[in-house]
Amino acid sequence: MVTAKAPKQKGSLRRLFAAYFRQHIGWFAAGTLMALLTSLSAMGYSLVLKMLGDRLQASFGDEAQVPVSGPDWIWWIGGAIVALSCARALSLYLMTLFNNTGVQRG
Repeated sequence: MVTAKAPKQKGSLRRLFAAYFRQHIGWFAAGTLMALLTSLSAMGYSLVLKMLGDRLQASFGDEAQVPVSGPDWIWWIGGAIVALSCARALSLYLMTLFNNTGVQRG
């Protein structure tokens, strides 16, 4: 089978981007921002769970080390976990929606 070599075209990727993706760049930028929010929410889990572990250890350990004032902090940490879960779920949904919309329109 004999094939001819295609002539090398310069700037073909730039033309492809300009023809199909440039008008939808806002969808991809919004998807990227939602990906950042998703990762920050997931990172917040580790911070909140570390605080929970430290507070539980302080409340069951030596009382002189860290004064713990009542069980109200458990509600705040529980609320933070629920809020982070909701934020992560919403941002993950919006990231998927924005990126898929950009791809389908591109």
